[in-house]
Amino acid sequence: MDFWLSLGFKGNPYVVKPLPGSEDGRELLVGRDRELRALLRRVRESDMHVVLEGPNGVGKTSLVSVATWVASEDYRQGRSQQLYLPLPEPLQIKEDAEEFISSCYFAIARAFLEHEDTLKRAGRTVPRTKDLNLWLNSPVLRSRAGGITSPFGGFSAAVGASANTSQGFTQAGFRAACKKWLSEAFPDGSGGFIGLIDNLELIDVSSDAQRVIEEIRTPSSNFQELAG
Repeated sequence: MDFWLSLGFKGNPYVVKPLPGSEDGRELLVGRDRELRALLRRVRESDMHVVLEGPNGVGKTSLVSVATWVASEDYRQGRSQQLYLPLPEPLQIKEDAEEFISSCYFAIARAFLEHEDTLKRAGRTVPRTKDLNLWLNSPVLRSRAGGITSPFGGFSAAVGASANTSQGFTQAGFRAACKKWLSEAFPDGSGGFIGLIDNLELIDVSSDAQRVIEEIRTPSSNFQELAG
């Protein structure tokens, strides 16, 4: 990086980044109209996980980003009744399915925070985002009146401080709450969050990747994974 900066560049000019999910990204996605239409059709008409295959750098992530933006724009312009919104960042698959599923739920919770205004303008139900933001971003939760109140339902705890750990989320019904939020914000057929699971090839054995994808189908209902 220092080498390119010394030459007057802001960064390595040979690094190609995915196109953004925006109007500019849509304009720059050239020669992929057929693939874009096919991807949008699969997302809107199927509850299956859509898988994109192709060599590294061919533009899979760009296609997903732009498709998500187009789907959101179609809703805003009244061309569709399905509201699709992106998760904050791509998900990296892990060989431990349980760990990966947890990361999906946390991404969904963050997405509710990020898209709160959009969801409210669309008349969709959203969780108590003030409490959710505190819960997700505070390393320590302080209990009051002998218990801790969370947006996932209260649970008892000694007065004082409690570490904000993954186990705490599980005890508070975090996953059940996420499913409830999804069903309320996105009733059947009305849209959802689009998540990109990137770089499946990082898992050495294809059977492992298939196993993880199979395991996440049921617990991640209302959550579409677009795998690159």
